[in-house]
Amino acid sequence: MRVRFIRSFLILVSTIIAVGIAEAVCYLSGVLEDDPSSVEKRILLFHSPQQIFANHEDILLHAPNKNVRVVAIYYNRKQSTKEIDYSFAANNYGLVQDDDLVRHKPSLLVLGDSFAEGFGSEPWFRDFSKSLTPKSEYQLVNGGVLGTGFLQFWKLESHLANSGIDIRKLVVVFESDDIRRAVFNLPDKVLHCVNGVERCDGTEGWLHFSDDSELSQWTNKRRAIDEPGLKSQEQDRLRIWQKEERTFLGWLKHRTPVIQSLYSHYLADLDQEAEYKRSPYKESIAGSKNVIRAMVAKYGKNNLIFIHIPQKEEVSQGVNSLGVMTRQTIKETDATLYNGFARCGLRKSDFFVHDTHPNPTGYQKISACVLDATSKILQSGNRE
Repeated sequence: MRVRFIRSFLILVSTIIAVGIAEAVCYLSGVLEDDPSSVEKRILLFHSPQQIFANHEDILLHAPNKNVRVVAIYYNRKQSTKEIDYSFAANNYGLVQDDDLVRHKPSLLVLGDSFAEGFGSEPWFRDFSKSLTPKSEYQLVNGGVLGTGFLQFWKLESHLANSGIDIRKLVVVFESDDIRRAVFNLPDKVLHCVNGVERCDGTEGWLHFSDDSELSQWTNKRRAIDEPGLKSQEQDRLRIWQKEERTFLGWLKHRTPVIQSLYSHYLADLDQEAEYKRSPYKESIAGSKNVIRAMVAKYGKNNLIFIHIPQKEEVSQGVNSLGVMTRQTIKETDATLYNGFARCGLRKSDFFVHDTHPNPTGYQKISACVLDATSKILQSGNRE
């Protein structure tokens, strides 16, 4: 009895010491928020001498054969940071890749959202193509488009197939949020603004700029427009923070990263699940599940692979409820799921500080993962 008590006591003490060390490391690493009330927003600015985006019925693509520069600036009421500044080329189909597509040539299509497109950095698809093309008989197609989900993936697949692209193999690079996303394109006001057809008024969020001198001008204008909302949101966040401070668990949550992580991973997910059962997400999720089933039915298990890439917060918190839902749907079809959480090696440092997208190092890891996964279906039988 005495030995058992001593053993239990030592385990308890060891656990407390381990948690304490973890908290100290996280604290020194700056995990906790410096300003609990700070609210940050992003403005996207695009530059090209001509048209940048084009709506194809209810989906959005880049205008064909264009070189585009993208800048993302984060700002709050006090300061701003230009975190993203890169350029890319759109091919003859308006997709983010250097090579033009040839009709009726057997193709391997990579579908996905901004992670597949490579938003934030020089497109990873370039190196991916150089590595895979010598080993493949297929034309490689980058069907990654920012802001999209499974519903839009499938519409793009149909658009390309109806335009003469002979798709034989399908690689779906997805993140957890994709299952809830509806189909979207740009409203005329935003489309005309970002394409430089009409003068932007600053409310659009996606803006056109002609030279670098306009970057600070648009940022200041957006800050002025958002000032009342930013102030109100800061006050709301501060009230919530102060309310939580009055409870023991809230006090712990604010000061202990381990508690923060547990809260985000478990309690926040419970809130999400309730939200996702309500409209409009309910309809998008149901439709996305049907898309996954349709993909498997059309291409078969040997010609299709799903690659699950972690979102920034999931690197530390694990797969969220949407990701679990997506994985379960894929599992039910008996299709191949490539676990990017376990195999891509992404860390928080592989993402931008303010933006939620991977940085160049992160995209290098994603490229290597997609290359590894794609090699598996290239070794499988062909779809007739």
